[in-house]
Amino acid sequence: MRYYSVIISALRHWRINNLVMEMEATNRREISQFLRLAETEGWNWVVFDSYPAVGTGHMTFHGFESAVQADAFCNDGNTTFDLYEQDWKPAGYHYLPVDNLWAAIQDVKQAPIPNGAVTALGEQMRREGVQLLADQHTEQLKLMLGQELIFPVQWANIIDPATAADRFHVVAHHHSGHQLYEIGHSTQIVDSFTGQSEAEQCFKGLIRQYTDNSDKNDYLLIAQYKGCELQLNIEGWPESFCGLTLQTAHYQYDTDVMEKVWHVQEIHRLDEPQNIRHFLYARFDLAENKLRLYDDRLQKVQPEDLKVSAYPGHFINEQLTIKNVMIMNEKNYDYLKNQVKFLGFGEGLEKELGEMIQAQQPAFQLEHQTKFGQDDVASTLHFQKSKESDLYFFNSFDMAYKPTGHDDRLQQTYYVGRENNLTLKEHFNMLEGRAVFKEFNKLEQVEQDGKMRFKATDETYKAWTQLNFKQTDDNGNFLARKLFGFDLEKTLAKYPVKELEDNYDKSRLIASLEKGNLQKATLTEDGKEQKVLIAANPIDKGLKFYDSNMQRLEVKQVQAQKQELNEGLAQGETNAIAKENKKEAQKQDTAQENKQSKAEKRRQSMKVS
Repeated sequence: MRYYSVIISALRHWRINNLVMEMEATNRREISQFLRLAETEGWNWVVFDSYPAVGTGHMTFHGFESAVQADAFCNDGNTTFDLYEQDWKPAGYHYLPVDNLWAAIQDVKQAPIPNGAVTALGEQMRREGVQLLADQHTEQLKLMLGQELIFPVQWANIIDPATAADRFHVVAHHHSGHQLYEIGHSTQIVDSFTGQSEAEQCFKGLIRQYTDNSDKNDYLLIAQYKGCELQLNIEGWPESFCGLTLQTAHYQYDTDVMEKVWHVQEIHRLDEPQNIRHFLYARFDLAENKLRLYDDRLQKVQPEDLKVSAYPGHFINEQLTIKNVMIMNEKNYDYLKNQVKFLGFGEGLEKELGEMIQAQQPAFQLEHQTKFGQDDVASTLHFQKSKESDLYFFNSFDMAYKPTGHDDRLQQTYYVGRENNLTLKEHFNMLEGRAVFKEFNKLEQVEQDGKMRFKATDETYKAWTQLNFKQTDDNGNFLARKLFGFDLEKTLAKYPVKELEDNYDKSRLIASLEKGNLQKATLTEDGKEQKVLIAANPIDKGLKFYDSNMQRLEVKQVQAQKQELNEGLAQGETNAIAKENKKEAQKQDTAQENKQSKAEKRRQSMKVS
């Protein structure tokens, strides 16, 4: 990855007012120098830290050709955690198009938006299947439109994999089985084919070749979509926009044969339609009253022609001035206030948080009380001042509660970072023994100052995480474990859950179960409805059902119900036939008796005469 850094010197005036630290730049010459260099070098994107080193008077800008490179740089720089010091290094990298920075430094004013422009924009976006991101809003969009700034959008589409796939790959996935699941993963394409059958032969051949898994790999058979660059996640699965996992082969223990064997599973088929989503960039052309779409290198593109896609997690999606370029509205108090709020602790701690920051102590704690169901949950939030700046960080919190009907009190310490965070309710659900489904950043081990440390990368993977109550660390915390291979939606489909009949109810049910909730639902069996509670059970690849008194229920799968119904119908038909045969036999016996009686009467009559 090639980038260039320019040190921006700026005289700053600091003013503390209501916990807000403002910074004013009086020298723009160095920023203009960077922008001219960006034009020469062909850089489309600029990255900089919204938390520059306090008191140094310097800010570093980085230039990149693509948004994918810029976002990866931000993700890497923002997720460096010192495990020995138990402190996050202060970094808040963001990126935006170089053109947007030009508009900021030149103080480009917002032009009048033509009448009907917003309506025309909405119609064009609906027609082309383009949507705003979830965190964008109308007023913010108007500012971007009026200045003709570039902003991110998304595009979703349903494709036919059978016609979209033109390459098939056999991928070997290796991991060391390290305690930290993210460490030691590697993927390698064993071979590639233009036809699916040849790829399947290779896939099966590897399983036959390594009957005892002597090469320590799992294998995947994947299809790559034409025109897309292949991107694999930590497990070797392709990102949804570029390909599809068809089959997997894992070497695991089989309880039926009491030994380890290859377990081959069909994940997807080419004849199943798939939803894909792309992220791209847009600019509103005021002269033409039309939205222009661009790829991550800011080249004009149609969404269906995109080769790469990356969620713009660190994109600056707001109107900029030279003043807030320097400070990015990332005030320490506001940042911590929002972090506490969105992790599920609400807004009740804001005043106390502000007072503690004003006191400028090296560290402080906040107490939080809440109730989940009948359980009272107490948490202690730990904040610490950075050793390198005046910034405070929310490092961890202790959670404790006594489950209803139990004498023992459960307690767990959870660490908080810039990535891979769970909410308070999700942590509570884990402490109750349930699992949570999340997207995590892969960690890698790096050497820094002669020490080996773990830091997050831009690679992500999805997994269920659950506490192991049989294992604890040195501080008595239960260890978390990652669980893979459990498809919640497919598992739900095996049971007679009424909410699955409506797409909205179905999506809400799945989302709640993925958060680790004990979710209310309705079972339909033998024409009757029953209210139940459901919990995901990924460790056993199944579900747990409870009645209103939290007593476990044994629920039959839909297939078993149908089998019983068919068997019942078959038995009923057999009984009906037997009953009919019996009646016919009785009729024949009666007729025979009548015939014999008449014959006997005739014989008696002949004797008399």
